[in-house]
Amino acid sequence: MKSILFLVAFISVGVSAQQPKVDLAMELMAIMDFDSQTDVIVQNLSAMQIRQLEQFDIPEKAKPLMREYMDEINNLLFSTFQSEEVKRQYADLYASVFSEEELKSILAFYKSDHGKAFSKNFPEIVAGITKISEGAGSICTSAISCDRSRV
Repeated sequence: MKSILFLVAFISVGVSAQQPKVDLAMELMAIMDFDSQTDVIVQNLSAMQIRQLEQFDIPEKAKPLMREYMDEINNLLFSTFQSEEVKRQYADLYASVFSEEELKSILAFYKSDHGKAFSKNFPEIVAGITKISEGAGSICTSAISCDRSRV
């Protein structure tokens, strides 16, 4: 019984010691405008998925149903990313990766003019990365198709 109480007390101390870092991570996510950034990421994923689906020979009748399905999936993704549970998981991740001092420094950066500029332009970076990734994926698909023709 004493060992169980010790374990519970030990875990409680560990969790409460982590809390300042989690609070800093939550503040960081707020300054980084986490909600808007996840919205941009989901929109870019959606656009990429639509472009990928257009490469398939989908019957015209099925396209509205496919778009409706994609909208439902993207709404689910967005609401999941926006949930407090997922935000807490992200904050826990930041807290586990960065020290308290590092989180404070990162926060200072995002509060600076340079950090604000980075946050403001980050959606454009994500959109560019998505397009580059999509292009790289097309190159890989072409290479795989060529490779398959040799077999």
